[in-house]
Formats: sequence, structure tokens, C-alpha cells
Amino acid sequence: MSSLGDSPTLPVMGDYRVQIEPRIFAYRANDKFMIEAYTSGKDLYATMASEIYHVPYEECQESFGPEGKARRTSTKSVLLGQRTGSCVLNSITQRCA
Repeated sequence: MSSLGDSPTLPVMGDYRVQIEPRIFAYRANDKFMIEAYTSGKDLYATMASEIYHVPYEECQESFGPEGKARRTSTKSVLLGQRTGSCVLNSITQRCA
């Protein structure tokens, strides 16, 4: 543990595979749809992509192939861009800096 002035700090490590950022986002927003995806063991990005593209959940997973990966990736870009305040509209076309 280190400190900044009188405030102790604690390093935090995360595992990108557990989707910690959107989990915190879902909790803080009290978003029932996102929380349900997590509690049912589903991938949040694929779940949201399924709703956005109006296709089955399985067709939005990377294991489905290039189309599934593209759907999931574009949804992930928008979700994370929204959370950080990035340029959400351009993130769909991957043109954000």
C-alpha cells in the first residue's frame, strides 16, 4: 500500500475477461437489462448486440464467425465509448482517436 498525502491508496487489478468496466457501469446505473445479462452468465456485449441487430444471442458471439465478432465489437465500442464520454457515433466505424 502506498499513500498520496494522508490518503492511503490501494492498487486495483482486473481481469479483462470478466468485463469489469461494464459490470460497474450496470451496477451504478442500476440497469436491469445489463444486470440480468450478467446474472444469467451471458456476455454483455453479445447480449446488447443481439438486441441492437435483432438477431439471436448466439449470432453475436465471436465464436459465430466474422459477423458475430463484428456485431459484438461494434457494440462494445459504443458501450465503452459511452461510459468514457468518447465520440460514441464515430466509434461504430472505429474512427475515434
